Amino acid sequence: MEYYDLHCDTIGECFNTGKALFSNDMHISLEKAEIFDAYVQVFAIWIPDVMRGEEALDHFEKCADYYYEQLKINGAYMKKHAITPILSVEGGAVLGGSLSKLYRLHDRGVKLMTLTWNSSNEIASGSHETGGGLTAFGKEVVKEMNKLKMTVDVSHLNRKSFFDVARCTDKPFIASHSNLDDPRVPIGALRSLSLEQAREIINRRGLIGINFCKDFLQREGEDCFEAVYRRICEICEPGGENAVAFGSDFDGCKIDEKLNSIDKIPALYDFLHSKGFNEDFLNKLSYQNAKNFFKFCNA
Repeated sequence: MEYYDLHCDTIGECFNTGKALFSNDMHISLEKAEIFDAYVQVFAIWIPDVMRGEEALDHFEKCADYYYEQLKINGAYMKKHAITPILSVEGGAVLGGSLSKLYRLHDRGVKLMTLTWNSSNEIASGSHETGGGLTAFGKEVVKEMNKLKMTVDVSHLNRKSFFDVARCTDKPFIASHSNLDDPRVPIGALRSLSLEQAREIINRRGLIGINFCKDFLQREGEDCFEAVYRRICEICEPGGENAVAFGSDFDGCKIDEKLNSIDKIPALYDFLHSKGFNEDFLNKLSYQNAKNFFKFCNA
C-alpha cells in the first residue's frame, strides 16, 4: 500500500533524545516504513508555547539541521524505498512577528505551517484561547504563505481564528491533524473541528487529517480501529471523500497500542476494507487525496 501522513512530531523527538530516524523505539522509523510501496511523511518541528522570538527560531534551526542531517545519512535508503519527507512547522511563534522569518522558513524548505499551537502568538489565537482571532500580522502571514505556496494549517486554531483565516484567503487550506467534534470525546473538544469548519475545508478542496491521539480519537471503551472508521465516516458524510486523509500525530501524543506504530497502518487498512471501504476509496484516504492536494497547491 501507499501511505501519506500529514503530521508527526518524530523529528523533534529524535532531536530532543538523540535518537536516529532510521531505527528507534518510537512510533516512526525509516526502517519500519519499508513496508509501504510509497510513503510520504510530513515531519513537523513543534514550537512550544513557552518559546518566543529568537529562542523559537533557534530551536527551529537546530531541529531543521538535525532533520537534514538525517535525510543525508539515509538518502539512498529513502530513495530505494520511495520514502519522501516534507518539512513543516507547528507553531507560528517561530516568526516572532517578522515576515523575514517566514522567508527564512521557506528558504529552509518548510512547505506547511500550523499557525498556532494551543496558545496565542503574533499570528492568531490558539485552540485554548476563547477570544482573539487572526491578527493584522496574521493576515499578512496567510497572504504571504499563499504567494510562497506554503500551505496554511489550521489545526490548533480556535474557532474565531479559523474563520478569520477563511475570510482572509480564497485558497485551500488544511487541518493536518484534527478530528470532528464529538460530545462523547470531551477531552478533544478544544482541538476538534465543528461540522461547519469541516464543510469550509471540504468546499475549498482542502484536507482533514485523522488524528490518532487517544484523547481526541476514541470514546470510552471504543476500539481504536472502530474509532478511526467512525471518524472517516464523519468527514465523508458532508461530502469529504476527497478531503479526508491521515494526520496521525505519531510521536506527539499517546496512541492506543493497537495503532501506535507506523508498521500497524496496513492492519488498519485491512480493517477498513473489511468495514466496506473499497480499494479506490482506501487509496484516496491513505495517499491520493493528499498527493492531489499538494500537487494542485504547488502547481
